[in-house]
Amino acid sequence: MTPSIFCTPSQKNSPVTPLHLDRRSSLLRFFLSIPNFLFGILILVPFGCHPSDPNAEQQVNTPTQKESRSRTEIAVPSTASPVQAPASKESTDETLDDSASSEHLTSIPSMNIPPPRHFSSQELKNSGMYAITSRRLRLYTDIPPERLEGIGTAVDHLFDEWIAYFYSHKNALTPVDDPAEQSDWSCTGYVISDKTRFHENGMLPQDLPAFSDGLSRGYEFWVSEQKESYYLKHLILHEATHCFVETAVGLLNATWYSEGLAEMFATHLFHNGSWTFKTIPDNKSLVSGWGRISLIRESWSRGERVSISQILQVPGDRPLSVTWYAWCWALTCFLDQHPIFQDRFRTLSRVHWNRKNTEPSRASPHPTIDIQNHFEQLFNDDRRELEERWQLFVSNLEYGYDVARSALDLRYGTPLSIKQPMTFTVRSDHGWQNTGIAVSPGHQLHLRSKGKYRLTGTPVPWWSEPNGVSFRYYRGKPLGRLIAAIRTHEGRLSNETSPNPVPSVAESSSPEPLPEWRFFDLGIDSFLNAEYPGTLYLRINDAWGELKDNEGKLTVTINRSR
Repeated sequence: MTPSIFCTPSQKNSPVTPLHLDRRSSLLRFFLSIPNFLFGILILVPFGCHPSDPNAEQQVNTPTQKESRSRTEIAVPSTASPVQAPASKESTDETLDDSASSEHLTSIPSMNIPPPRHFSSQELKNSGMYAITSRRLRLYTDIPPERLEGIGTAVDHLFDEWIAYFYSHKNALTPVDDPAEQSDWSCTGYVISDKTRFHENGMLPQDLPAFSDGLSRGYEFWVSEQKESYYLKHLILHEATHCFVETAVGLLNATWYSEGLAEMFATHLFHNGSWTFKTIPDNKSLVSGWGRISLIRESWSRGERVSISQILQVPGDRPLSVTWYAWCWALTCFLDQHPIFQDRFRTLSRVHWNRKNTEPSRASPHPTIDIQNHFEQLFNDDRRELEERWQLFVSNLEYGYDVARSALDLRYGTPLSIKQPMTFTVRSDHGWQNTGIAVSPGHQLHLRSKGKYRLTGTPVPWWSEPNGVSFRYYRGKPLGRLIAAIRTHEGRLSNETSPNPVPSVAESSSPEPLPEWRFFDLGIDSFLNAEYPGTLYLRINDAWGELKDNEGKLTVTINRSR
């Protein structure tokens, strides 16, 4: 497997073949860079990868709000005069220096990957293309720039997210110790409508593997035009993440991890002038064309149960279906946001991996980080519980799902003595809550509940009591109704070691059809007869993606009558 080329998800399965850099081209670029290097020394000015404008040096060394804004240059065929693109709300349009050379060949210390290419205004004018530039991104395209509004600013902000995620001492998810090494980092991207035009001007190399939606290599990436503007920006951020990980972190030997990270960082929202990344979208309409959650829901409804073990084995030597990209995103997002697994997940590549003492592979000049083996070591001790939590997450995943709010306490309970009642408080804004009560076959519990809680605050508050509200139902029961579950102490997950790529199991009529859970409808006053040994859980019946706006709690008095 050669992970130096990354593809973005596509409905088409285009082949991806390993690509080796042309050594003669690299050697030529090295000799061409010598005059620029000597000239830079003579005038004592650093030679970087940014446009040759008066503020370039300041932009690299002193990041400010103004410097992180995107700017757009529109180049049209030479028969017409250049026309300035309309400014985006979060960016400022400026004119690029026409004297900028078509390629900046400055080498990157300790890297053997060619730097990102830059094309001059004259070259763009001759090709009838547009350039969108920011501190971290230079994007060339033949589609209307209005469709890419704010993308430069987005990559600039996402770069800060990468640095915080991969370079912080808490996360330590990188073999590089000093984030200052990446202060000049930038990448070049190409958003393509007419591939012939990009082939003719050299922006789309002939030796690049065929791709449908997106591809990255070193500091450069290529993305095909998409119908939905959100998904187009998602693919750009996905490929830019691949560029950063390959050039600033190191190659990862796990397809699920590299693609999952790219999907996780690329899933974004822009609201009230602010960019948010690594999000589980609240609403399908906000992420047109993305569809990851919908794909997983469709798989689940067909009875497909994909285990963590199966996702870890996603191959890297063949194209992936868009559904597998959805599974990689879901696993990465789940582990990164879960309060029990987050720290372990974010330290996945910390131990023993350092560029100074890691030998590059023959296929790549970068160190290869052994994610797969380290994952097995980190999660071996509680792997069964991890699989169980994962299955519950997937069964309930929907837009707006909150991983931390829905996290489970899987500790076993203790039996409740007969005629010694206990009181338990159920929060309306959380998922299944462990009562600490263990039951055995033949036990009967009497549960009486009281309380009033708000299920939503907009557009008007919806108030509910333990019997729920009758004007809206969720999974066949009134919204806000008290429900129960018994997590059984037997019957471990049966599909964990299944040899099938996507095992199928029979659907259950219960709201959360998991092998280890049995579900009960309660309301304000009910008896529960236990048929299996296990631990009792309670929650308010509400959509898993709508818990965060709930407020209030109810009190449940529990008696064991036999």
